[in-house]
Amino acid sequence: MSTSSSDFENRPEPAALPYEFFSPVHLRWADIDALQHVNNAVYLSYFEQARIDYFRALGCWDWNKVGMILARTEVDYLRPLLIRDRAWVLTRTVHLGSKSFTMEYLIVRKASDWSADLRPCERNTPGMVPEELMEQGPLQSITKARSVLVAFDFESNQSVPVPEAYRDAILRKEARPIAPAQ
Repeated sequence: MSTSSSDFENRPEPAALPYEFFSPVHLRWADIDALQHVNNAVYLSYFEQARIDYFRALGCWDWNKVGMILARTEVDYLRPLLIRDRAWVLTRTVHLGSKSFTMEYLIVRKASDWSADLRPCERNTPGMVPEELMEQGPLQSITKARSVLVAFDFESNQSVPVPEAYRDAILRKEARPIAPAQ
């Protein structure tokens, strides 16, 4: 399945695109720092595990043939995450280039009341958060991040094009337009 720029002409901005995938965050005592919240460096491990879960769900990535390397990550810390919190990482692919792709993450926790920023109501973008997760009740955004990953052949030690089978699986999983390579 190849995509053309016309497929993406009227796509919404990434902030309005829904997350189609989420996985639980497994908080550990070792994640907590002296301030009694998750240490900022630990979030990178949460995003890494979310990527692994995402690609396992795709069912197509053969790590022995083409792997990926993390080229860039940017993180916005919105609120602290505490050991008692029940949390999830929402994951999506927002850009597919020829050799790289961009993923976004949103860590949310179950909120104690309806003042949370993610809840079933008209002010939220419909379908932004998977319905299965919204059934947990009100959610609060904790951290958001974006990473750029590069398809990589470890045997030849160089970047390679993202294989078509991987592209097709990502496009099927996301069920919405993704920005094409420029």
